[in-house]
Amino acid sequence: MKKQLLKSVLIAMTGIGLLAGSAIADPALPSGGGWDWNSSDYWTITDIGSGQAEFEMRFRNPGAAYDSSFGLYNIDGSGNVTNQLLVFDKNAQGGDPSGDFQSVWFKNTGSGWQASLDAANWVTFDNVFGFYSDVYVGSDNSIDWTFYTDASLNTDGNEHFAIAFKDPNSAFIFFEDRMGYGIWNTSDQYDYMVGSTDITPVPEPTTMLFFGAGLLGLAGVARRKSSR
Repeated sequence: MKKQLLKSVLIAMTGIGLLAGSAIADPALPSGGGWDWNSSDYWTITDIGSGQAEFEMRFRNPGAAYDSSFGLYNIDGSGNVTNQLLVFDKNAQGGDPSGDFQSVWFKNTGSGWQASLDAANWVTFDNVFGFYSDVYVGSDNSIDWTFYTDASLNTDGNEHFAIAFKDPNSAFIFFEDRMGYGIWNTSDQYDYMVGSTDITPVPEPTTMLFFGAGLLGLAGVARRKSSR
């Protein structure tokens, strides 16, 4: 049922993302109202009952210059990346009308959080996370660079993600793969989009420390708002 909900949300985007050169057209808010750009770097799950978040890669551009993956990451209290959870590898296929679909499961063990892609094999992973993408420039399967929703972690310092959010729990995550160009300052605007349900931005930067320590349960963190 949740997969069907995500697919129905993604229908709003079927008219957006026509191929343009080596990437897809400018990111645009979905139709239907209630959507806005959200500059939060860190997110958390809203479906606490099942502990589930759902992601679907859409409009993957087969003509893009590079292959890219998509995943979630955690940071520690010093802002260092501690864990990464790969959701879609560089071979994932999107497109219309449906793309690759993946649920991400979360559970609280009492001493911390874990995540799983199949609800069977669990790894240590906090329930507050950002999004990242590894970029493969060549054909040797080596990662050439990695970009994060927190631009301070990016080698070029640019914003490579743009996220459209609809309260309370739906998001579209757009990604641009070019080193040295942010998603809002290049004509090569975005290379893939991932739709998600059951996630929400976390509101206060300082709360990340409490998440990492397991002190506030489901409180939140978000990066400072950036002007567009």
